[in-house]
Amino acid sequence: MPLVAAGCLFHLNWANQFYRAKTLNVGAGGDAIVTYPFEIEPAGELIRRAIDEINRTTPPNATVLVLPQGVALNYWTRPSNGTPYTVFLPFDVKTYEGEQRVLEIIQAHPPDYVVLLHNGIRGFNGGFFGDERESGKLLLDWLSRCYSQMWQIGALPFIDEKLGVLILKRISK
Repeated sequence: MPLVAAGCLFHLNWANQFYRAKTLNVGAGGDAIVTYPFEIEPAGELIRRAIDEINRTTPPNATVLVLPQGVALNYWTRPSNGTPYTVFLPFDVKTYEGEQRVLEIIQAHPPDYVVLLHNGIRGFNGGFFGDERESGKLLLDWLSRCYSQMWQIGALPFIDEKLGVLILKRISK
């Protein structure tokens, strides 16, 4: 029994060290989470700053689409993404009848803003979002023609493993 108690005490102390290091609030009120500061894990600060920028610059009824995955960012900022979809990972896009169909639906009601949120992970058939068809290439090609860069923090998304957020605004015709 003393060995089990010692093991529990060790793990509680170890967990406490991790929780004590979390000092950055992301979100507001009851929706806030506490995560690691930039020096330990930069992703939380990037998301916090993206939330601030979206809230500061987008009109109340604007649509904001986050690619490839950003349902939490949409939740924290509260705009509609303008599509029936929330995630644009390869498996999800295939279940939505493919990237061409997803693009057609987005083009029918183009969002006012698009946030490209890169978490640094290669998960798109070994590459990054937009590297090839069915992994976001059609979407990124269309965005490059119809949207302009508004704001960037961190690295340019989907180039390498560096984290980054890019907010695009639809070009008025």
